[in-house]
Amino acid sequence: MEASFNAVSDLICNDTSHWQSLTTNDKVLSFTSLMSHQRKDIRLGGTIGLSLILRTADINEEVTNLICEEIF
Repeated sequence: MEASFNAVSDLICNDTSHWQSLTTNDKVLSFTSLMSHQRKDIRLGGTIGLSLILRTADINEEVTNLICEEIF
């Protein structure tokens, strides 16, 4: 699981200043977009990242709907 999350972190967080400037909703969407990736480890890492953000963040209804659409 850690290796999957690290692979995703390297993929979407390669520019830390840009990553830090993103809103929580944008970060959630970044992880959500990886849930349909062809590699299983990237999908798992996206799910882990999404889970970590959702534990602490308050996201709007539109983003919640997008997450549900991507999952189902």
